[in-house]
Amino acid sequence: MLKHLKTYFTLREVQTRWDSDDDDMQYFILNDLLEVCVWTMGLEVASPDGSETLQLDGVQTLLGKDLWPVLRTGVSPVKRFRQGDGEVVRKDEASPFLVRMDDLLVTREERNRFERENGFALEPELAAKPDLFDPLATFTHDATYAHVTLANTAFKLGAIQANVVKQLHEAAKAGKPWVHQSVLLSNALSGSEKVAELFADKARVAALFERDGKGHYRLKLPLRPVTSLKRSTYSTWMMGDAFSKGGRSSHPSPSTSSSMGR
Repeated sequence: MLKHLKTYFTLREVQTRWDSDDDDMQYFILNDLLEVCVWTMGLEVASPDGSETLQLDGVQTLLGKDLWPVLRTGVSPVKRFRQGDGEVVRKDEASPFLVRMDDLLVTREERNRFERENGFALEPELAAKPDLFDPLATFTHDATYAHVTLANTAFKLGAIQANVVKQLHEAAKAGKPWVHQSVLLSNALSGSEKVAELFADKARVAALFERDGKGHYRLKLPLRPVTSLKRSTYSTWMMGDAFSKGGRSSHPSPSTSSSMGR
């Protein structure tokens, strides 16, 4: 076991961990779904407003759409780097900053964000150290709780359903996870008498909630780290549904491209 956890990984390491093929990784990067970086040392760039010269050192974030030549041919010059909501630009045009496939990095923070949002496993370090496992980390949601993920399972919820789930999430965060269904339904302004009546699919109720038999509910948070999804399951869900709705058609289709840098 490493004494110090790595703060970044090569793109190949992440690809192997996810068991994803080159086409998937290209799609993630070109459509800004996965943020990739590169290591720099003493690299001079112009500030976002062009008023001063900055020097970049360490891991710097790249713009996904600038990496199409790198993904296609294996190496290409890169001029721009992301800085917050803006970007900085390489000043010395005569000395291009070449980026190769093997130079591409993914930070631990970005890898974990992608995995949380897309149903991959929690970090393997947590499996080795169960005391570090936080069940609440397996639950994610959007601003309205209309789309939530619990232990690698995604749910799309109606307004009242979302309100109930939000209440239970807040209760779990407060350390008092059990809430009686009468309270949940009243706060959600529901005319139903039972939480189960809000869901036509009883399997969804079983996947989302635990019940004590006395009318109390809590989120069904896992007691141990969740195992990862197989790539085939992941790709079918992501490529067939979520990404097809959110992808940018302006980028080249990875299915017609050559392999990444090969």
